[in-house]
Amino acid sequence: MTRESPTDSIWSLSFRVKGRTHSGLMYAYQFRHPGGGSVTEGGGGGVLNPYRVRYIRRTAPNTFPATYTAPLDLWQKNPPMPVEPPQGSVGVDEDPTGGTLPSRIALHQNYPNPFNPTTTIRFTVPATVGTGRAGIALAGRHALSLRVFDLLGREVSTLVSEVKEPGTYTVQWDATNFASGVYLYRLEAGGFSQTKKMLLMR
Repeated sequence: MTRESPTDSIWSLSFRVKGRTHSGLMYAYQFRHPGGGSVTEGGGGGVLNPYRVRYIRRTAPNTFPATYTAPLDLWQKNPPMPVEPPQGSVGVDEDPTGGTLPSRIALHQNYPNPFNPTTTIRFTVPATVGTGRAGIALAGRHALSLRVFDLLGREVSTLVSEVKEPGTYTVQWDATNFASGVYLYRLEAGGFSQTKKMLLMR
């Protein structure tokens, strides 16, 4: 690890992984003090997503680059840490701050359904969600997750895992690399959890 300049707080880290090329990284930064002790980001409280997640972008179907440069990270003391969406899964904010704020949290049915290969999922986040196992409330902003599972209960994709302002959001799921069948998508925030079904038909 090297420092970009003695006048700033930007550091560069390079490392080499032996073996097969990986498609993603899960990590967190830790600083050790010269006098002893250390500080790890994401360790400031809470349990939702204490690690950063980045996906290495494909250069062609099922082909990943041997050398990858990640964008700049900013130190973050408290979770949830940033989770980059998988390639082909893009979240779009519809109206996070303007207009009338929703009065309740809700997960809506995906559209189109059945779909091939992409579908859009919409959810709303009110001003108050509360706290619980799945998320922590942060000054009117709420930690939540939106994940996709197969019928065996295995998580196959994480679409959202971050703090969101009150508002309405849409997320697109690209199922190009998944088999036909029924999938479940689940929204969790505070003590709230809701699951719906969607059908991928080739």
